[in-house]
Amino acid sequence: MKRQLITILLTAAANITLSAGTHIDQILQSIESNNLTLAALWNENTSQKYANTGQVTLPDPEVGFTYLWGRPSEAGTKKQISATQSFDLTTLLGHKGAVARSQNALLDIEYRKARRAILLEAKKYCYQVIYHNAVEAELNKQLCCATHLSDAYGKALQDGNTNVLEYNRARLSVILLHGELRKNGIARDEALTQLAKLNGGNPVTLTDTTFSQIAPLPPFDIWYAQALATDPELEYAANLVQLRNNEVRLGKSVWAPTITAGYAAEIEPHDTYQGLALGINIPLWGNRNRVKQAKAATVAAQSREKELRNTLYHDMKYLYDKTLTLQQNVQMLKNEYTALDGIKTLGRNVALGNITFIEYQVEAAMYYEAMLQILSVELEYYRSLADMNAYTL
Repeated sequence: MKRQLITILLTAAANITLSAGTHIDQILQSIESNNLTLAALWNENTSQKYANTGQVTLPDPEVGFTYLWGRPSEAGTKKQISATQSFDLTTLLGHKGAVARSQNALLDIEYRKARRAILLEAKKYCYQVIYHNAVEAELNKQLCCATHLSDAYGKALQDGNTNVLEYNRARLSVILLHGELRKNGIARDEALTQLAKLNGGNPVTLTDTTFSQIAPLPPFDIWYAQALATDPELEYAANLVQLRNNEVRLGKSVWAPTITAGYAAEIEPHDTYQGLALGINIPLWGNRNRVKQAKAATVAAQSREKELRNTLYHDMKYLYDKTLTLQQNVQMLKNEYTALDGIKTLGRNVALGNITFIEYQVEAAMYYEAMLQILSVELEYYRSLADMNAYTL
C-alpha cells in the first residue's frame, strides 16, 4: 500500500499545472469602450459644452417695423423701419469665451476623473478574480492529493489493511475541500459579475492564476512628481482657480456700457427720413457685488487648491509606504513558504506511515492557511499598487 500511495501522489503532483498570462489591459480597454456610465457622462458633457459656448455669441440683431395711421385721416400714414445690433465688451474682448473654455475644461477633467475611477475599480476586481483563481488552483492541488489518498484508503479497506475510521477521515477531507471550492467559486463569480456590470453588461473572462512579477518601486520623489502631474483632483482645483480668475475679468467688463448701432428710417407721405441709430445701455444696478463675489470665489478656490496639495502629499506618502511594506511582506512570505516541501512531502509521509492521517489533515490545513495568507497579502499589495499606478490609467 505504501508504494502504491507514493506512486499515486507523485503522478498527481506532476499533472498539476497553473495557467499563466494576464489580460487585465485588454479587459480595461473593453470596459472603457462599453461602460454605460462613461457613455452617459460623455453625452452629458457634450451637451453642456454646447450650452457653455452658446452663451459666447453677440445678442441677436433686432429688426423693427411700425405702421401708424394719422388722425384725422388727412394726416396720412407714417412708417418706421429699424435694424440694430448690440455690442457688449464682454464678448468682444473674449471674456465670455475664456469663461466658457474654462467651464469646458472642467467638464473634460470630470470625465477623466470618472474614467480613472471606473478603470481603477475594474482593475481591482481583476486582481480579486486572479486571487480566487489562485486559491482554486491551491485547493485543486490539495483535492487531487486528498482524492487519491481517499481512493487508496478505500482499496486498503477492501484489502483489510486499514480501518473504516481512517477511510472516513480521508473521505471527509475530500468533502471539505469540495465545499471550500464552491465557496471560493461564489466569491469569484461575484467579482466577475461586477466586471460585467462595468463592461456594459458584457461578460468578462479572466483565467490567470498568478499575479504579474513583483518589480521594485521607484523612489518616492519620482513617483510623487509623476502622479501629481496627472492627478485629476489637483488638475480640477487648478482649473477652477483659472475659471474664477476669468469670472473676475468678466465681472469687471460687464460694467462697460452695451452699445447698440444700426439703421433707422421714417417714411411719411411726402417725406422720408433715414440714418444711423445709436443706443447705449449703462449697467448701473444689475451687476452690483458681482466682482466682489467673483474675487471671493477665486480666493476660496486658491485656498482649496493649497489644502488639496497638502492632503495629497500626505495621502500619497502613506500609500507609498503601505505599498512598500506590503511588497516586502509578500516577498518574505513567499521565500519562507518556498523553503518548505509542502503538500507533496505530507502525502509521502502519510503513505510511508510516518504520520497518521489526522496529522496529515492538520499539517495540510496549516499549509493551506499559510498559502491563503500569502495570497491575501499579495492581493492587498496589488490593490495598493493599483492605487499607486492610477495615474497611468
